[in-house]
Amino acid sequence: MADKYIIAISPFIGDASRERPGAALMKSSGYEGNTRTAWHNVTATLSILFVQEVRDPVNVEGAVRFDTLIDRGG
Repeated sequence: MADKYIIAISPFIGDASRERPGAALMKSSGYEGNTRTAWHNVTATLSILFVQEVRDPVNVEGAVRFDTLIDRGG
């Protein structure tokens, strides 16, 4: 993996998952479903860029922030 650049986009805004299965999947694996846990679990094993939603109240050091919400309205 050293020759790969991995980007992880958080499915959370704080403790709320923007994608329904996000928190459920983490909780079923024995983890808390939130931004900080997602960041810790991914960056603990991989050298990556972690992207957070600009509206996320959780501050993760080293993360970059973008507007990642998709308007699914019609």
